Amino acid sequence: MPSNQSNPSRRTRPFGIALRSALMLAACAMGVANPAAADQRAQYDAVQPKSIVELQPFRSEASAKLPGSDTVVRLISLNPTINAWFLLQVGKQYYHLENPNPGGQKVSLGAGPSLTLSGSGGASCAPWGNPSELAQAAASRRPFATICGGRLYLRNRVAGSTLSMPRGAPAGGGQSAGGPPSAALAGAPSAIRANMGLGLSGTPQGQMTMGAWHPVSGLAGVFASAIQPRAISPSVLQGPGTVNALDGSELSSTVYLVAFDLSRYDLGFAVGTQDPNLQWSPRPPGSVRAAGLPGPDGVSTPAPLAPLGMVSPNLAGRTVATFAGGFKRRQGAFKWGPFATVNGGSHYGFVEQGVIFSKLQPGLSTLYALKNGPVQMKTWTKSDNGQLSKVRFARQNGVALIEGGVPGRYVTQWGPGNWSGSADAKLRTLRAGACMITKGGKRFLAYAYFPSATPSVMARTFQAYGCSYAMLLDMNAPELTYLALYVNSGGTTYIEHMVPQMAASDKRGGAGAIPKFLGATDSRDMFYVLRKR
Repeated sequence: MPSNQSNPSRRTRPFGIALRSALMLAACAMGVANPAAADQRAQYDAVQPKSIVELQPFRSEASAKLPGSDTVVRLISLNPTINAWFLLQVGKQYYHLENPNPGGQKVSLGAGPSLTLSGSGGASCAPWGNPSELAQAAASRRPFATICGGRLYLRNRVAGSTLSMPRGAPAGGGQSAGGPPSAALAGAPSAIRANMGLGLSGTPQGQMTMGAWHPVSGLAGVFASAIQPRAISPSVLQGPGTVNALDGSELSSTVYLVAFDLSRYDLGFAVGTQDPNLQWSPRPPGSVRAAGLPGPDGVSTPAPLAPLGMVSPNLAGRTVATFAGGFKRRQGAFKWGPFATVNGGSHYGFVEQGVIFSKLQPGLSTLYALKNGPVQMKTWTKSDNGQLSKVRFARQNGVALIEGGVPGRYVTQWGPGNWSGSADAKLRTLRAGACMITKGGKRFLAYAYFPSATPSVMARTFQAYGCSYAMLLDMNAPELTYLALYVNSGGTTYIEHMVPQMAASDKRGGAGAIPKFLGATDSRDMFYVLRKR
């Protein structure tokens, strides 16, 4: 959808000019040859109000006038290394474009002017002509509207859906070996009643083996497990590492997990239409807020970009799962402890398609991937910002549950860990989290649903499964801890939910359900799991 606003990267601010000049001189002293890059880095670093474009230190741009007109066409590549998102300005209108083939297609402003699409079967187009393809795409009210012969998307910030599918795949399907290691238990594995909404191979419906991984029918390399923490081995429950005492409710609650073999699958991330937003959380003390800033990074809105909270249509056919992201901005910063007093309260950062929506903060748990790199999970450091231009996506959410295979240092500290709680201010509540598991050189990403848990029981459960690193995601409702699988059977794709209560989050469609995150835009951020090519 077009956005009509002042130029988001050319504003007059005396302080900003002075700061940029100083940093450019410093850059020259260090031998940096590109003044534009130094200027953009100064905009990124400046403690002042700025646009989402000024928050992109690696962007490049080109501009040209339309023939016989004073109208300027400007193309901004928001992160040329990732090569996925672009901002096109035609006169005073802005359009958010997506390159659906960033690995095989380059987008540039060519002669005419026109958009030049290089790669296999290169082409060019001028979608601002008369009639305007951009105007038609914006008027379509589709979240992703094709332009330039289907080789680019115009992202429209609208509510909309793209597909629906039936619920519940037929039983059966191929089995898959080579799952993650079973959980460390106190005794021999026993059968457990399970209320998962997934079709599993090799076990009766409604029954699972405690701590074991069962192949998901129809999805090679995807596994499910169930455990009651009371069954975990004493060698885990009593150490190593420190946690708070566990109560009977969380010890007897059934935890469900789904794991994805990362040799077969990749991960992506999308910011929601509304959350997390870019403004200040009310949690940090006023003393750490820079005066005059609308948010911790100086940005008040993602406009003219169009976050959609859904999978791009060109990826839908490869998507096997989606799951909910992390906290809203309101909860996603620290009120107590050491992180509350640094970096403006240490608001959780996030990056989509190489575009920085909020800066990544040191000390926070981060699920991310670099360009052409593996999915990773770690505590972010200042030195990690040296690879920021290569970050394809990143989502931070609090501090580590597990780090180095043992409970994180803040697991026992409610406030300093920013673990949040239930609506009635109880630490034990419904929670979700994710972890990384390695077995014989094979890596797995596991997502876990805890119906009733404190951070301490989450840490011990992840520890029992051999997780090297684990982090909290969202909490307090099945809708906010949603995970769905998409299983193809007989040419039809079916939706299966981690637990049946999550199905209520899907809207109704002609063929059954419009799957949350896959078939419709959503206000919340999310992750999606893709088959590798």
